[in-house]
Amino acid sequence: MTELNANESSQQQQGVNDNEENMLQVALNYYSVYVRPYWWLYPVGIILALIGGMMFLRMAVPLYRSTARILISNSEMKLLDVRGVQDPLYSGSNSRTFFQTQMMLITSEENVAAAYKLLEEQSVQVAECSYPKAVRLQDADFIDVSVESEDADSAAKVANAVVEVYSKRAVEYKITLTSTGQNLLREQLEEIQTKRDKAVNELLEFKKQHNIFDLDYTYKNITNQINTLNNKIFEMGLEMEEIDLTLQDVQDNRQEAAFMLPYLIPEKRVEYMSSLQTALLTHEMKLPELLQNYNKEHYIIKTHNLVTELIKKASEREVEISLEGLRLRRARIAKRIEHLKKQVEEIAGKLAELDMLTGEFKQREAICDSMDKNIQLIINRMNEMRIIEASTRQDDVSINRVSDAVKAEVPFFPNKKRVMILALALGLAVSTGLSFLLVSINNKVTDIDTVNKAFGNTLTVFGEVPMFDKDEKVLLKSDGEESIDEVFRNIRTSLNLSMQTRDSKFLAVSSSFPSEGKTFTVTQLARCFARDNKRILLLDLDLRKPRMHELLAELLPPNAIKRGLSNVLVGDCTLDDVIIHLDELNLDVALAGPIPPNPNELLGSEAFTHLLDVAKSKYDLTIIDTPPIMPVSDTLLIAAHAYKIPLLLVTMLQVLRKPVLRHLRERLERVNIHLAGLIANNANSQAGGYSKYGSGYGYGYGYGYGYGYGYGKKHHKTTAQNGADNDKSNLKDS
Repeated sequence: MTELNANESSQQQQGVNDNEENMLQVALNYYSVYVRPYWWLYPVGIILALIGGMMFLRMAVPLYRSTARILISNSEMKLLDVRGVQDPLYSGSNSRTFFQTQMMLITSEENVAAAYKLLEEQSVQVAECSYPKAVRLQDADFIDVSVESEDADSAAKVANAVVEVYSKRAVEYKITLTSTGQNLLREQLEEIQTKRDKAVNELLEFKKQHNIFDLDYTYKNITNQINTLNNKIFEMGLEMEEIDLTLQDVQDNRQEAAFMLPYLIPEKRVEYMSSLQTALLTHEMKLPELLQNYNKEHYIIKTHNLVTELIKKASEREVEISLEGLRLRRARIAKRIEHLKKQVEEIAGKLAELDMLTGEFKQREAICDSMDKNIQLIINRMNEMRIIEASTRQDDVSINRVSDAVKAEVPFFPNKKRVMILALALGLAVSTGLSFLLVSINNKVTDIDTVNKAFGNTLTVFGEVPMFDKDEKVLLKSDGEESIDEVFRNIRTSLNLSMQTRDSKFLAVSSSFPSEGKTFTVTQLARCFARDNKRILLLDLDLRKPRMHELLAELLPPNAIKRGLSNVLVGDCTLDDVIIHLDELNLDVALAGPIPPNPNELLGSEAFTHLLDVAKSKYDLTIIDTPPIMPVSDTLLIAAHAYKIPLLLVTMLQVLRKPVLRHLRERLERVNIHLAGLIANNANSQAGGYSKYGSGYGYGYGYGYGYGYGYGKKHHKTTAQNGADNDKSNLKDS
């Protein structure tokens, strides 16, 4: 268990480390894409923003704020606080709390106007100030009164004047309310006393009407009666059960009833039955003695038997009389129980009626008690108000000035620190926004490092092909000592030294989209390797839109395109039948041939494997020109072959766009195909584009536009995503 927990802990730690590395990688990617290319924007933006902030600080008019703090006693401000009598100003009417009301009073136009009038009477000159603001401190009885102005002294004077006027008005209101409130309370007291007297009289009349003197005693007496009757009913029920058991026992043992009854019914009535049983027993005991002297037919024996039968009949008759007596007794008990139950119901009805009377009586009594309490409360409040009226002075108020407003030494606006921080943040934000905008507008790939970074800097850069002004066909006729030859000799050397390509007899070359110089690069590579005295085969496996026959048109025999690799793959001929030797280039070439309707199926067939087997056995190196990767999945089938053919990516700088690289990487990752390396075209050109490898190449592509492949018709793959969605299924089908 300990080892398992340790393994889980190790896995969790590893997951955390992986997440941190992924986040770091994402941050570095964003830095390399959005920050580093336009790093100069950030210092420029920050400097300009800081200059703007400094200019704002110099031009802004400073404002000063002065604040006076007061403490308001909520309980003292509420002079009247009894039921039915409330202070109209502090009662929280219209759902306003007490302190909201006070803040509204402080900032009211009447209060502010009175404050300015007070300053004018005191001959105090003040500059223009803002309207006072009143704010209550959270969970406290403090209220801050603030005033703002360009003149610090004026702000302090106005704030103090507003608080002073408010305090005086509150004192005046308190004194006025104290004197007038007593009259209100007296009127209220008289009204409540009148109602109380009426309620007391009604209570006495109610007691007299219903003969209520002592409710508790009456209630207890009725309850005792009900309990006594219920006990009698219970005892009679037990007696009935005993009678029922006796009758059942006699019925179950009917022959022994005469002997059982004296024990089941121990009463005087059964004494006669006991004597009969005794006489019967004594009489039967004489029978054996008589039978010794007389036979059964003798009249003495017959007489004896007759007497025995008479005694038995008498006993049976006594049993029936006793049982009938029990039945009559049971019936009388049942009637008595029924009568007692009716009595209980009648008494219970009286108890319910008494409960109703008690409830109404207590309600009336509670009303009288409540009025008594209100009367006492009003009397106490009147006494308090008399004390307040006698002791109230101008400085004896419930509003305490905790701190007066003082002249501010430093303006609150503008805040230099905040302005500079905002300027710095604004400079960063604007610079970041501009860098994102520039990256989104200018997303062309300008150097091979950008391509490599899109693949995590894991690819080998085999070379960069500069822009040439000569036509492609002219460049193919170079004598081996020109610049184009030197460029591809360097690429050949890099390929021979690479671990991924030097031991392979195959080399596939592709591009992201058409018009990136792929076919020209393939041909030049084949020509360069052929000069190294190697047997080279050049295959044009772009079976959808082949172009090699156009590039080699001057070197090919007439009607060379009528038969090619598509015929080999469908079984019409062999590879040797379509190979054409080019003496000028010292290599063999197999053209694509007629465009088939099913290139995917042909490249995934056994015929394609056989074709590669033949090429491997006869040539030192087979270079394959494949379709672009993004529009179709043919190249993915070739690269995923069992021979593990190295795949080179040719990119056209200043034409290829960064989103294409991202989608290309994602597409290759989905099918687990890794590029062997990169070759860059148009390496030394400016943003103007790919000038010349020949008139057949031009800018002419964009992400999202069709490759133009078809099966004899223009059946376009209009987006790169349409091709990417079927990669895995195509590879699986192959």
